Amino acid sequence: MHRAMFSLITIIATIFCAQAFAQDVPSSGRSRAATSRQTPRLQRELEAKDLQLGSPVFLRIFKESRELELWVRQADRFHLFRTYPICDFSGNLGPKLRQGDLQSPEGFYFVTSRQLNPSSRFHLSFNLGYPNAFDRQKGRTGSALMVHGNCVSIGCYAMTDAGIEEIYTLVDAALRNGQPFFRVHVFPFRMTAEKMADHRNSRWFGFWENLKDGHDFFENSGWPPNVEVRGGQYVFEDSREGVVDQPERTIQSLVEPPPGYRRLPAEPGSFGAWLRALSVLPGTPPVYLFDGRRKTNQAAHYAVLALDIGDRDLQQCADAVIRLRAEYLYSGPCQDEIQFNFTSGDPARWRDWRAGIRPTVSGNRVSWQRSAEPEAGYSNFLNYLQTVFMYAGSASLEQELIPVANGLSIRIGDVFIEGGYTGHAVIVVDVAENAAGERVFLLAQSYMPAQDIHILRSFGDHNPWYTAQPEGVLRTPEWEFDHEDLKRFSSTNCETDGG
Repeated sequence: MHRAMFSLITIIATIFCAQAFAQDVPSSGRSRAATSRQTPRLQRELEAKDLQLGSPVFLRIFKESRELELWVRQADRFHLFRTYPICDFSGNLGPKLRQGDLQSPEGFYFVTSRQLNPSSRFHLSFNLGYPNAFDRQKGRTGSALMVHGNCVSIGCYAMTDAGIEEIYTLVDAALRNGQPFFRVHVFPFRMTAEKMADHRNSRWFGFWENLKDGHDFFENSGWPPNVEVRGGQYVFEDSREGVVDQPERTIQSLVEPPPGYRRLPAEPGSFGAWLRALSVLPGTPPVYLFDGRRKTNQAAHYAVLALDIGDRDLQQCADAVIRLRAEYLYSGPCQDEIQFNFTSGDPARWRDWRAGIRPTVSGNRVSWQRSAEPEAGYSNFLNYLQTVFMYAGSASLEQELIPVANGLSIRIGDVFIEGGYTGHAVIVVDVAENAAGERVFLLAQSYMPAQDIHILRSFGDHNPWYTAQPEGVLRTPEWEFDHEDLKRFSSTNCETDGG
C-alpha cells in the first residue's frame, strides 16, 4: 500500500573559456531583422568607446528618472555604453508584492537566454525573472515581468521599439558569445545619500537601504556583485577571482556523482542535457508553496530549482513533470510538438492555443473555438500551461508515456509515475554510471499543494542519488513507487536524442 509521505556556486572560468558557456539563443524573423538592422551602427559606436559587440553586458534600471543603463565589460570593469529612456512602467516607487497589483519590481535579477522572447507582442522582450529568491521568501507573487518595446506597461518596463532593438541586439550578442546570463539591477531612484534622505520616511526605506548596498558595491568596484539571500536580506559578494565570469548554478554544477560514478553523456540539445543544465537556487532554501507559505515538510529536499510556480494551486505532482517537458520543447525548435492530454483524453496543443484557440470544458466534454488573439510569447505559453494543469494530471500523463522495460536502463527525463486521482510523479533529472554499468539517478518533484520543484533527498548511501533497480520498491521521502512505474516520453520528430 502506498503511503503519501542565492550565492551562485562558484565555477571559475577564465575569459579564454567563454565559449564553453555559449548557448542556444531563441530567435525569430523579427529579432533577426532587428539585430541585422542595429548591428553595424552599434559596432561602430562601441568601437569608438573601445568596447566590443558580444562582450558581457549589465543593466541597471532607475524608476524615478525612467532610465535604463546598459554597461559593457572591458577587461576587469564594466563601462557605461548608453542610457535609454524608459517609456513607461507601472505603479509607484517600491517593490512588486503580488500578482495583479500593476506594480513594476525592484531588486536584483538575472536573465538567461531562455528568458528572451523574440516573438513578443510588445516587439521584443526579455523576462526579468521575477519573483527571485528574495521575492519568494517575502511571499511575493507574479510572473512574466518584462523589459519590452511598444511603450505600454501593465507591470513591466516599456521601452521604445528602437530602444528595445538596441538593447536586445546587445544582450543577444553577449549571450551568443558565451555570457551565461546577464544581471539586471532595478532601483527606485538614484541611490545617493540625498535621495535616501528624501525618502527616509517611506515604508520601504529599510528595503531600499539593502538595495543601496548592492548599488554601492557596483559603484565602487565597476563589477556587479554576486547576490545571495540570507536572513531575508540581499547579501553581496565580489564575483571575481582574477578576471572571471560565474555561470549560473545548475544541477550539473551542484551535485557531484558518487565516487566511482560518471555522468552519462547527454547529446547537446536533448531533454537530458536541458534538465541537467536547470538553474538551482543557492544553498538549501526552504520549499515554498504557491501562496508564499513554507511547506510543512522541509526534510525531503536537497535543492530547489529556480523556476516559478505561479500563485495558484495548480503546478503539483504530474504538472511539474509537464512543466519541465513543455519548457524544454518551448526552448528550442520543437514548439509545435508541445501537446498534453486532458483527463478526458482530449489533446491540448500549444500550436492551437497560440493561434487563439481556447477550450470550453463541460464535464468530460471539451470543445475548442478560436476566441482570442494569436500570441506566441512566453507569458501566453504560461497561460496555456495553467490550463493544462487544470485539466490534466497523473492519470492522463501516465497514458501518454512509454513503459521502460528494464529499470537498469534508466535515463535522464524518465518518469516514475503512479496514475490516478491520488497519484504522483517524479522525474529523473540526472543519471551517472560506474565501471560495472550500475546506474544512480537524481529525482525532482513538486507535490501537494503546488510548490517549488525540488531535488529529492534519498535514503541510500549516495544521497541525493538513488540506485537503479530492475524491480522492487522505490522509496522517496513522500511517496513509494514500484520500479515498474518507470516510464519515458516519446521522442518528437524534431528532438535531439540521447537524453
